[in-house]
Amino acid sequence: MAMSVTFMAGTNHMKYGDYVGTIEFDTDNKRLFGRVIGLSDKISYEGETLADLEKDFRESIDDYVDFCEEMGKTPEKSFSGKILFRTNPELHSKIASNAQQQGKSVNAWLNDLVIKEIDGASHSGQSNVG
Repeated sequence: MAMSVTFMAGTNHMKYGDYVGTIEFDTDNKRLFGRVIGLSDKISYEGETLADLEKDFRESIDDYVDFCEEMGKTPEKSFSGKILFRTNPELHSKIASNAQQQGKSVNAWLNDLVIKEIDGASHSGQSNVG
């Protein structure tokens, strides 16, 4: 891939092409590490500095894509962050009204609602996410 890594503002994530990876820190070993999210295949990377982590992230993805091509397999891609949500017009109207009352866009309102649901489930010991 002939592109650069971008850091996703307000998150501990970086993006390279169609791949999104985490940025984490191991306090025991004092090393940065991460993994590409949204794939069934496991891709991880590490580095002592952010520049090292970024380089290993890029190289790990390039190696993965090359390996898939050698094996005749289509490489998986990370989640885009976009979800198509279909509903009926009445519910759509109620969602839009609730969002407007809270001074939010429909996307922001739905995002907040999903985060509350997931956080509530994780705090109650239930898992609503796979």
